[in-house]
Amino acid sequence: MSINKIIGTRISSTLESSQNLRPGQIVEGKILHLYPNNKAQIQLGMQKMIAQLEVNLLIGEKYHFQVQSSGDVIPLRVIGEPLKSQTKANGISLLKHLGLKTTKANVAIMQQLLDGKISFSKAQLMDAFQLLDGEKNKVKAQSVLLEMFTRKLPITPSVFEALLTVETTKLNESMKTLLHQLKQNNTHPELVKQLSQMIEKPTDLMASLVKQVNLNKQQLFPLFKTLGMIDRNVDLETWDTAWKSLSEGMGQVNANQGNPASKQLIDLELPFQLNLTTILQSLKQVNMNPTSLAPQAERLLQTWGGKLNSVISTNSTLSANDFTILKQELVQALQPLLGKETGQVIIGLENNPIQLGQTRSLLQLLSNQQTYMKLEEIITAINMDQAFLSSSPKQQFQQQVMQALLFTGLSYENQLANDQVQQQPTLKEMLIQRLQSSEGQQQENSSKLLHYINGMQINSVQESSNFIQASIQIPAERIGLNRDIELEFESRKTENGEINPEFCRILFYLDLAKLRETVIDMNIQKRSISITVFNDFDQLKVQVERLQSLLKKGLESLNYHLSSVTVKPLTEKEQIKPNKFKHNTMSSFQGVDYRI
Repeated sequence: MSINKIIGTRISSTLESSQNLRPGQIVEGKILHLYPNNKAQIQLGMQKMIAQLEVNLLIGEKYHFQVQSSGDVIPLRVIGEPLKSQTKANGISLLKHLGLKTTKANVAIMQQLLDGKISFSKAQLMDAFQLLDGEKNKVKAQSVLLEMFTRKLPITPSVFEALLTVETTKLNESMKTLLHQLKQNNTHPELVKQLSQMIEKPTDLMASLVKQVNLNKQQLFPLFKTLGMIDRNVDLETWDTAWKSLSEGMGQVNANQGNPASKQLIDLELPFQLNLTTILQSLKQVNMNPTSLAPQAERLLQTWGGKLNSVISTNSTLSANDFTILKQELVQALQPLLGKETGQVIIGLENNPIQLGQTRSLLQLLSNQQTYMKLEEIITAINMDQAFLSSSPKQQFQQQVMQALLFTGLSYENQLANDQVQQQPTLKEMLIQRLQSSEGQQQENSSKLLHYINGMQINSVQESSNFIQASIQIPAERIGLNRDIELEFESRKTENGEINPEFCRILFYLDLAKLRETVIDMNIQKRSISITVFNDFDQLKVQVERLQSLLKKGLESLNYHLSSVTVKPLTEKEQIKPNKFKHNTMSSFQGVDYRI
């Protein structure tokens, strides 16, 4: 269910009533008075105006008119005969006069337009019918097209696909589908990383490490090998298979959390006899001194690179003197920076082609700035998971909202227009780039998610001269909810066009882990807050009463007064009426499972 459907379309209808007539527009009007020279006073919706007519008409009758041009006296062309009392018959008649097909679907959408007193042009109808013909689900398509007409949106395939995708899918589902496919194909690691941060539940330390190893195998495999953390005979395929198997095993355990025996059936030890603490210490130690390690490694590579290349290519060894000097320089320059555990590979270095090749690879990795950038990224991701797990529900919610606002790409075009470039690319930006290089099912899933983001942008803000309405969807499985959070804000504008925190309304549509489907309607009038919770959980009233004093105290600290909290069954949610103001603000509310 869409929150937009609960609130209604007050802004759209307000704009409709005051819309200037445009050439080609078809409207319904009633003849009020007739004047000489084929002029008449006509009522169009709430407006009365003088129009120039081509034929004589009857006072009191209603007709369909087509606007010929704009001006002080608007020329109107009458389409068909006086209207009948049945909208369906009027719609069929109008379609015939316009030369358009009277299919069941076409007639249905025409009837909805006429019932809603929504104006349109013949060109718009033709575009809408063409879009309608290509859809199997006519009811959903008609609903989306009606919204497009009501909101005066362009009747184009791109806008239609965007709004239809929002209407028929969920953001989290689209993200999960694409992420799963990208992981299977081992493609587009940056997009995988962004999607993972937005929708995957944070994991414990071991699971975080396993995830990062699988995401960054090309970078971590040679590092682990050159540091002597895994056997030199292990190849990339064996490494990749072992970590993937561990990840799948962890997934099985998580899926069977209710079965205590499941952990005993799956080996959850790190592969290659690796130790979790040692791995994390080694990665942090290498990344701790990049400004010192990189120049030292570069210097050693310049000094010894030629001789190392020679002995490796000929499968020979260094002279005893050269080897002694090399090892001494390695110990002096790198071992203190790498630490005791990580530096063991240098201390135990032997004069043979395999270990000398390993030494060259180590120097190449440590002299490359990309190594430290990737390590910083991996360590940050692991730390973020742990910080997220240890933070309060309020902090988790705020972080998830910021992720959605900053990295989904809702303001992507605006940033481009103003030459504003984010350091971290947005999801929309990456999807646009990837669509050019992807194909098949991956391209289809990427396109679907891009359509959804476009739909979110279209729905994000609606404004009139006095009101503002905004909505946003937030992927919420990461914070323990079953589906996306949908938020709708409406507010009266202040004198300088900003939102008014003293007169606003916020609607929350939630699917909570324990309380399931929940709708919350929060109204603010002169900083006095009334809250209505729609939910079918039997004991919710008792829980609300228990927490009400805490809620009141929290709001008072923000200079707001709690006037009432009411709990109603979900069957009454349709009674929610649209306010006369719209608002776009992020309250400190965190949902039923969270404290306000």
